[in-house]
Amino acid sequence: MSIPIKDFQKAYPYLWEAINEARIESGSNKLDEEYSPYFSIPIKLPDASLADNFLAKNKKGDLGQAKLDKIIEIVKSEPNMFRWSDHLYYQNNPRGLYSDRYKTNKSKHKNKEENTMARKNVITGEMIALVETDANSFIAKNRDTGEDLTESINNQKKLKYAWENKGVLRGRTKEDGTIIWRVVKEKFVREDEPTINEIAPVVVSETA
Repeated sequence: MSIPIKDFQKAYPYLWEAINEARIESGSNKLDEEYSPYFSIPIKLPDASLADNFLAKNKKGDLGQAKLDKIIEIVKSEPNMFRWSDHLYYQNNPRGLYSDRYKTNKSKHKNKEENTMARKNVITGEMIALVETDANSFIAKNRDTGEDLTESINNQKKLKYAWENKGVLRGRTKEDGTIIWRVVKEKFVREDEPTINEIAPVVVSETA
């Protein structure tokens, strides 16, 4: 479980300061300068508590030091907060990104036909919006840039549907400049190559 930025900085003030110092040192901005205060920091609360207590008490050899070192290392090496949990908790997952919200079940064996039909399900120029939530609403941000897209999508029902079904929103721009947002399963907009058989059930709903 994780908590929003606005609560995290109050609950773990020492760790919050350490994370922002590490981001500045690595050339990134502070978390509250790049993300909405309602976005959850993907660090498990027991780990955050151990690291914060270590900083507060400064006890050498404390288990919290190991947690702190691991968190700071990730913060420095991965500027995208959404990917921290993958590196902190899923290092051995060969499929990589966004694994904190689902576990991908992929057959170990592919037949020749599947390999021949395999293709990428990511279109150049499209936008992928990740969904977060607070107590009152759902928020969408560009997966790659962190830009807040909530107003552009302007559909809390669709955002809620994506969140509850482990999905994301795919935005594709039409010739007239309007953006069509569709809810798709998150695992199908990764940078690997799903097969046609995998892609078939991807689209959830355009009017959700």
